[in-house]
Amino acid sequence: MKLKNVNKNGYSFTVAELIIKANIMRSLFRRDEQKFALLGVKAEDLMSYEQKITELERLPSDLEMETFKMTATQSKRNLADSLKADIKRLSFMAKLVYQVDNLKLRPYFIEAPSELTDMELSYHSDILARTSKRNIADFVSVNLTEADCDEIIARQVAFKESFIDVNEQVVLRDSATENRWLVANEVYKQMAQYCEIGKFIWESVSEASYNDYVLYPNSSSSTSNSADDETPEVIVDDTQGDGSIPFNG
Repeated sequence: MKLKNVNKNGYSFTVAELIIKANIMRSLFRRDEQKFALLGVKAEDLMSYEQKITELERLPSDLEMETFKMTATQSKRNLADSLKADIKRLSFMAKLVYQVDNLKLRPYFIEAPSELTDMELSYHSDILARTSKRNIADFVSVNLTEADCDEIIARQVAFKESFIDVNEQVVLRDSATENRWLVANEVYKQMAQYCEIGKFIWESVSEASYNDYVLYPNSSSSTSNSADDETPEVIVDDTQGDGSIPFNG
């Protein structure tokens, strides 16, 4: 995902750091609220900024969304393991009840069940369970019942549904990540704008107050810095998922 933002020196915030920094700056904006109002920043503008911070704080994190996806994946994996065991069991029982030359035995010849792909596993487990159920009278001697076959069929249906669930969790995770970065960029851009105003207010009045509005304290905070030095636009690429957002001070 690529998002536009303002950057000069390549410094960066994680989302957590951005939330902390945005809250720190919120108190400064309120401290100088009257001075900001003289430059067109109204109380409702500051309230909108504060609401955007709260929205960002309440959005689910990558860790939360990834956990949901991993839980769905683990559920699918567990079902797959059960179906592989079902195939081995049905194949073994079929070999006990049918002669080698019996054509009914042919569907049960599945090489390396443990190596089946998800699609192959879904297909073969369904075929074997339904075939066994249709010929259940042949399996009386090995105590296989229709209920056993129905359980395997139900597992196979749940397994197919698990594909959808995993895919949905991936989509939800990616959507949540994109939304979180969109909101984070909105917070950052508004914060950066107000910091520029704050520096303008205090530039010729108080060096300490001016420095309060420097986003990155370790960068040059001299009042000789011009606004033009801090506002070039670049593309922020979060495709690597490193959890950072560029900013400048």
